[in-house]
Amino acid sequence: MPPVSENIEKLDFHHFDGLVGQTFRIGGYESELKDLREGPETPPRFRRQFTLIFRVPPDFPFVSETLPVAHPQIGTHDLFVNKIIGWDEEFDLQVVFN
Repeated sequence: MPPVSENIEKLDFHHFDGLVGQTFRIGGYESELKDLREGPETPPRFRRQFTLIFRVPPDFPFVSETLPVAHPQIGTHDLFVNKIIGWDEEFDLQVVFN
């Protein structure tokens, strides 16, 4: 799939579907897309809700802020990221699209 336009509104679940396990660049750090989760059903006029979960390195300094998120197939987008504690009790990074 070619890179998506720089318009964040065009990003949807399917752009990330085949990217689980691949490396993204987030705020200058390499992070692996660990999981892609669908949200609840939404009316057709709205984007389907989904969440990206990234594995971040132990020295990842950001907690909650807007950072550039880049991958060759989606381009670079400024997205709000939030550090969370994952199921494995390691820190993960969450990006929510709704």
